[in-house]
Amino acid sequence: SPETLKSLFLKFKQHADSSGCLKREQFEESIQQILRDDGLETEYPVFIRLFEVFDVDKSGTVDFTELASGLSTFLLGSKEERIKLVFSQFDVDNDGKVSREELLEYFQKYFIAKRKLKGFQKKKKGWWQGVKNHLDVTFDAADFDNNGYINYDEFMKAMLNPNHPLGMKFSVYISANEEEDDDDMDTIF
Repeated sequence: SPETLKSLFLKFKQHADSSGCLKREQFEESIQQILRDDGLETEYPVFIRLFEVFDVDKSGTVDFTELASGLSTFLLGSKEERIKLVFSQFDVDNDGKVSREELLEYFQKYFIAKRKLKGFQKKKKGWWQGVKNHLDVTFDAADFDNNGYINYDEFMKAMLNPNHPLGMKFSVYISANEEEDDDDMDTIF
């Protein structure tokens, strides 16, 4: 809603520097504060690369225009726009496709961040191998043409399938704040 966006902009403004820009640390602090204030967890994997996605001009800061555009898509965008946002999080090198290595790297960073948030709890030996095996299966299931990459169309197809591992994991992000209408995509989630 417009009220939600206004509230978010005010919170970001509190963390911005004198030029109205947010550096990575300020941006992440703002996101975490907003989520905590709304009673949400702050360790969702979708937030790991959000700064890079919002920093469209790659200046190392997020300005008001980038923030407004990114938040509008993230909070109020269509399912297709939010899926594209999630895809851009995985596509680290911005080549329009996700490699197995990018998927693994993304989730490895996610789990490291999660462990830091929880005080580096000791993991059972071999935990990463189990996660890696699951991610390999997830990747293979989304690489429909078996070319070693997940392009945007394959990613979209996987995300729209509630029985696909990607669709199951990220459906909460894709369908958040979505109002009911006659669009076929809305009935999937």
